Amino acid sequence: MTTSSSSGNILAEVWAIKDSLSAGFGHDLKATCRALYAEQQKHPSDFVNLGASPRQNKTLLPTDGAAVVTKVSAV
Repeated sequence: MTTSSSSGNILAEVWAIKDSLSAGFGHDLKATCRALYAEQQKHPSDFVNLGASPRQNKTLLPTDGAAVVTKVSAV
């Protein structure tokens, strides 16, 4: 998805990106999260952890064992 920072409303852009991502997975929260975890696993340096200290050698997997989506558009 291509966005323009000239809109002046960053929050509106973030919500539009979130809505587009959600729509891509049929507004299924579990499917969206599985896809995000899969993408984070492929590119861990592209994500920011604002919480606990970084976990090393931990694999991010869905808790229900469902299939993982293989492609998520970069935001």
